[in-house]
Amino acid sequence: MQNNLPGECEKLADLLKEPVSYGVFSGFDGFIDEVIHVVDQRRSVSEYTRIETIAEYAARIAGAAGFSTNIEYVPIRVKSGGNGVIYANALAQTGNSVFYAGALGEPIETVFLPLREVCREVVSIAPSAHTDAVEFQDGKLIISKLQPLNEVTYERLTERIGREKLIDETGAAEMLAFANWTMIPAMSDIWKRFIEEILPFAKRGGYAFFDLADPKKRRPEHVLEALRLIMRFQDFRRVVLGLNLAEARQVAALLELEETEPERLTRDIREALGLHGVVVHSVKESCAFLGETFAKIKAPYCTNPVLTTGAGDNFNAGFSNGLMRGLPAAECLMLGTATAGYYVRTGQSPGCNELRRFLCDWGSGSLRG
Repeated sequence: MQNNLPGECEKLADLLKEPVSYGVFSGFDGFIDEVIHVVDQRRSVSEYTRIETIAEYAARIAGAAGFSTNIEYVPIRVKSGGNGVIYANALAQTGNSVFYAGALGEPIETVFLPLREVCREVVSIAPSAHTDAVEFQDGKLIISKLQPLNEVTYERLTERIGREKLIDETGAAEMLAFANWTMIPAMSDIWKRFIEEILPFAKRGGYAFFDLADPKKRRPEHVLEALRLIMRFQDFRRVVLGLNLAEARQVAALLELEETEPERLTRDIREALGLHGVVVHSVKESCAFLGETFAKIKAPYCTNPVLTTGAGDNFNAGFSNGLMRGLPAAECLMLGTATAGYYVRTGQSPGCNELRRFLCDWGSGSLRG
């Protein structure tokens, strides 16, 4: 597919001219994100040089061992965050009918009000968490205060939404999406209760998309339990597991699979779990197995990103757009890559018109890095 990139981009851009809206049910996190840079040298009140890499930052911290040091953080912006929130917003921006339930504050925090404006319905079920997203040129450190997410439970969902409405909303949704298993302690219980008390009574069909969100801090037996629950969703929907490359390697190790290149990882994880699909993405390329079809594309690398926190969630949203449209694996990857590519260059999730322009620029080779 890479050999005919201009034609594929033009074809996909033309497809996006057709307004299509799908039902999406998504949850359950919610963060107030403070995006931060770290000062290397301050020149004046308004000017400073930035620590550009994680390795440089680590060296600065290591140099303080046995002594002490001062590290200056510069807040760049405050925005709504959370894997589920960013994913839901990105799907809503492209015209989908999104129902989002999450930890958005009591009452809903001001930073989340734009989400309520683009989604069909937004319900807060708990106080919001907080994240310092310390960004560097080669990655980011996500430093989170997670205690409010302890209140994200199945009981709170049914209290705030109602079991019958949960059944109706999940049944009407083409895409059922669960994000951020790692940071929500009760997520496995929520999945189990959905399997037992919601999905058997809801209309079947459509997709279920899962994002574990960096599970390395969780105990191996808990991650394996989560994967077994994800497999059980196959009784009700076509299940797709989204992973970045680091997460794919973690999952492969737990499943006792050989850790190799992304193509092999993607195929082996899908086969081991018996899922409809697995997608693995990185800043350089992405791979997907959907059914028995494999696709791989290279990403248009951005050397000076405006914002990287949330890029993976935008990729997942774009990929999900492709799934709901019934597109093949390669075009799902292109939509995911284009959605994330626009986001890291602008700091905003694209609408269909922005996606079309991005695809045209990508295909013509005029896309800025």
